[in-house]
Amino acid sequence: WGTHTTRLLQQILGTPVDGKVSNQDPAQKKYLLRPDAGAWDFTGTGNGSDLIGAMQRYVGEEDDGFMGKKTIMAWQKFLGEKVDGYMGEDTVGALQRWANKQAA
Repeated sequence: WGTHTTRLLQQILGTPVDGKVSNQDPAQKKYLLRPDAGAWDFTGTGNGSDLIGAMQRYVGEEDDGFMGKKTIMAWQKFLGEKVDGYMGEDTVGALQRWANKQAA
């Protein structure tokens, strides 16, 4: 997903709105299909992203701020998608549809 989805999720989940998923571990990149370079920061510094932490809390996962396989699987289950631990097109689409409904 890109900056628009990131901003929308940040608004919905009450985190600072800057359109950036910050401080992600480069090792987690393998679980994401084409992460938009403008929206994702893979410096791996600090405590991860406020947005990802809020997303983890939303689905009852431990809040470490990093988008990894376990967090993706929790969101896939929540969204009713195939649970495979990869943020592919179907999962991103379902997440975007969910976010659009929340914002409406």
